[in-house]
Amino acid sequence: MIIKELHPGHFGKFHNVNMELTPGINVIYGKNEAGKSTLHAFVKGMLFGIERLRGRAGKEDLYVKYQPWDTPGAYQGSMVLTVDGEDYRIIRSFYKKERSIKIIRESTGRELTDAELGVSAIIPSLTESIYRNTISIEQLRAKTEYELAEELKNYITNLSMSKSKEVDVNGANNYLLEKKKKLEKQLPDDRLAALTSELKELQDTLKKLDGLSGELIELKKRSEYLENKQKEYNRSTNQEKMKKVAYYPAVLEKFKRFLEMEQSAKDAEEKVEKLGEKTKKQASELDSSDTIGDHLKELGELRQKKQGLEEELKEKRQEIEPHLKQGSTSGRVIGVIIVVLGLAISSIPFSFMPILVRCIIGIAFLVAGISKYIMTATKEEKNKQKLEDIKKECERQIFSLHSRRHDILLNHRVSNESQLMIKYNDVLKNEMEREQALERKVEYQAEAKRYHEKADELEYEIIDYMKHFLGNPEASKECMQELWQEIEEFKEEIINEMSSNEEEYTNIRSQMERIRWTLESNAECEVELEQKQTEQEELCELRKGLLEEIEAITLSIQTLKELSTDIHDSFGSTLNQMLSEIVSSISQDEYSSIIVDEKLNVSVLHRGQYVSLDKLSAGTMDQIYLALRLSVASLLFPEENMPILLDDTFALYDDERTKAALKLLAKETNRQVIIFTCHRREKELLEECKVPYHYVDLNEEGKSTLEYA
Repeated sequence: MIIKELHPGHFGKFHNVNMELTPGINVIYGKNEAGKSTLHAFVKGMLFGIERLRGRAGKEDLYVKYQPWDTPGAYQGSMVLTVDGEDYRIIRSFYKKERSIKIIRESTGRELTDAELGVSAIIPSLTESIYRNTISIEQLRAKTEYELAEELKNYITNLSMSKSKEVDVNGANNYLLEKKKKLEKQLPDDRLAALTSELKELQDTLKKLDGLSGELIELKKRSEYLENKQKEYNRSTNQEKMKKVAYYPAVLEKFKRFLEMEQSAKDAEEKVEKLGEKTKKQASELDSSDTIGDHLKELGELRQKKQGLEEELKEKRQEIEPHLKQGSTSGRVIGVIIVVLGLAISSIPFSFMPILVRCIIGIAFLVAGISKYIMTATKEEKNKQKLEDIKKECERQIFSLHSRRHDILLNHRVSNESQLMIKYNDVLKNEMEREQALERKVEYQAEAKRYHEKADELEYEIIDYMKHFLGNPEASKECMQELWQEIEEFKEEIINEMSSNEEEYTNIRSQMERIRWTLESNAECEVELEQKQTEQEELCELRKGLLEEIEAITLSIQTLKELSTDIHDSFGSTLNQMLSEIVSSISQDEYSSIIVDEKLNVSVLHRGQYVSLDKLSAGTMDQIYLALRLSVASLLFPEENMPILLDDTFALYDDERTKAALKLLAKETNRQVIIFTCHRREKELLEECKVPYHYVDLNEEGKSTLEYA
């Protein structure tokens, strides 16, 4: 198979790129991020498709990684392959909503009908696992995976046993294993174990049923004996007394109620007594509300009288004082005027009046003025005395009112009317509580009476019952104790015997019913036993046949395994020889002997002993894994000459081993080699060795050259 053309339509960073490749060695050079790994992934995607991953695997989802973000619907490309001289064009759409594939034979232009198989429609033996583990090496992933060992083992076994690659020996082995598992699941071991347990239970049950039948006969005889004995007891003269004994628990309960009634009556009487003492104490502690109310009313009247006296005194003052001031002033002024006028008349000479007359008139005016002045002063003094008398009378009456108020407050041991009002409210509250207490006292008296009446009724019933056992009973604890002892003695003599007989009779009848029910419910036990025995025999035959078939399948698997091992040993030597030659060439004879087991675990002969591959350097490991891939590819595809895709595979090689590896690849004249690299070393070494190669520089898009050393 040769890859002739790559056309990434819209894939990663590539858009409508056309790249041609040739047989032999192709070197695709590009700096980091130039798109080498993208082209490598494009080849794999064109061959096997790209599925979108979910969950944890979605972190490495190549679908999302290479999907064009601006035109996701244009996620597609094409590739031309040459297989057996025929050119095939593969056209794929990777877009999840329009996923499709076409494979067209270029010579005829016809589309293959089985294109959905992908590259398997052209090369049936090429699977994605083989591709990934042989002809395609990704960056730093030269190591093969476990599934390649299975593919190789199956291929070698098929080819050796049938001379055909189409026979799936591994599939046959898996089929036999699956068939064996199904047969093992069909083994009736669990059912046989259950049947064995059920049969043992049925046999034990039948033995128990035989014993129960004999036990039923004995119980029937004992039941008849007890029944006859019970009839004799029923005819006894103590039958009435036995009924009374049976009534004892009820009487005991009545006695408890009697004691409760007595105690309740006593409690009610104590409450009556306490309430009586409380009401007496309340009556003695505070004054009567009527007395305090009258005094409050009287204090109000005293306050009103005081206000009236103060108003009256104020009115008298308003009435007398203006007249007092006005009359006193005017009288004195008039007297003075008259005196002045008399003096003027007596002292001023009038021609028409003799001097004697003037003197008499002046004296008369003088006497009249002095008299007026004296009279005015006297009247003023009388009005002042009158006002003072009125004031003293008011003050006396007010003092009398204050004395009465003080006596009232002192009588109630308070300092003001507010406190007296508070005391009045307390007295009212106390009287209300006292009335309520008196009402409760009456209720408790009635309650005590009811309890006494109920206690008397119960006492009569208890004493009436005791008369059947005691001579002179009374409702007391001592008599009840004596009654109990009397009844116990009676029980020991007759009642216990009757009760035990009756209890035994009842138990026997109950046992007989259980045995009958058990016998009836297990009537089909024998039939069920026979059925299960038959089922057990059939299952044993079935198990025997299944074990024989399982043994045959186990023998077939073992034979197939032995044949596969023998065949692998024969082919293993060929693989080891081929691998040793390739490694010796690459390592310049440093490692000349390599062995590989059936799981593709590699060991290298070094200094006289074989060491595992992980003991060597990373570069040497990569070289050996490259040789292993080339060897396996040659073994799996001896005719197809599949291309080899190497993505920076020589990164850990030194120059000498890189040169040796390139010379080895150059010897594969019929095999296409595609080297993706970010170094110019491969190009320089190929030119040094004069090996022809096809060179593609991704940094100069669209430019490709065919160069020779």
